[in-house]
Amino acid sequence: MCDHAVAGAGWLRMALPNETAAWTIPAAVVFWC
Repeated sequence: MCDHAVAGAGWLRMALPNETAAWTIPAAVVFWC
């Protein structure tokens, strides 16, 4: 579950141009897991 979420967050990090949002998403996923 978390591995899939982290993979999705990594994809979003690459897709989003905003670095702040790009790093907040994976951090939130790690915190949630």
